[in-house]
Amino acid sequence: MPRSPRSRKKQNLSPPLHHRLNAYTLAASAAGVSLLALAQPSEAEVVYTPAHVLITREAPYGLDLNHDGIVDFTISDFADANFQSLGVNVPKGNGVKCSPGSCAFTFAYAGAMQAGSPIGTAIPFYGSNRVPMAMEGLALPWDNVRDRYLGLVFEIQGKNHFGWARLSVQFSSRQNTWRAQLTGYAYETVADRPIKAGQIQEQGDAAAGLNVPAPDPAQIASLGGLALGADGIALWRREESESGSRVA
Repeated sequence: MPRSPRSRKKQNLSPPLHHRLNAYTLAASAAGVSLLALAQPSEAEVVYTPAHVLITREAPYGLDLNHDGIVDFTISDFADANFQSLGVNVPKGNGVKCSPGSCAFTFAYAGAMQAGSPIGTAIPFYGSNRVPMAMEGLALPWDNVRDRYLGLVFEIQGKNHFGWARLSVQFSSRQNTWRAQLTGYAYETVADRPIKAGQIQEQGDAAAGLNVPAPDPAQIASLGGLALGADGIALWRREESESGSRVA
């Protein structure tokens, strides 16, 4: 025989208590909204990706700056009968910052930028097939360096965006090959907005890189106490007193 569902007895709250609970809910909600507002990212953003990738002749690396599944640049070691070189392949529409003075020549090579160097529209770029970085027998900028930067420009939906890739490079005479360590890369989400080599957050943005902590339970409790009015203040004082006596 089926049982009849149990009826639930409604608890009637007194108007003052109901008012206090509503006030508490509003106070806690306001605190949550404030924290969420701080956590919202700005429209302009530098997206930084740390990396730990060893690039060798056997292991070239396809660099996808904005993680959309499209390789924006390929860094690789290459050898033929005449020379051994480390270089970056540049798809059509993208470009690599030239080393000063080399962009005017057919044999342009990639600059090894220092941290803080500007990367923007006023900087010459080169974007034709393979751009050498280091080459055996020639004193090119990437010959045995540490923590230098490739200045990059690439397209997102037909618009130019600037970025960088940080590498350390060594030549292994025993293996007769270049070895490059990629340690990070970044790009600016706003089209045509310059970036600096090594920059990982928006400049002048007070909230950039800010880690918003989770709401403090004690803070929420104090907000609830304020919402309860005089009774809440008395409760807070009693808790403080009890806490002090325990510490003592």
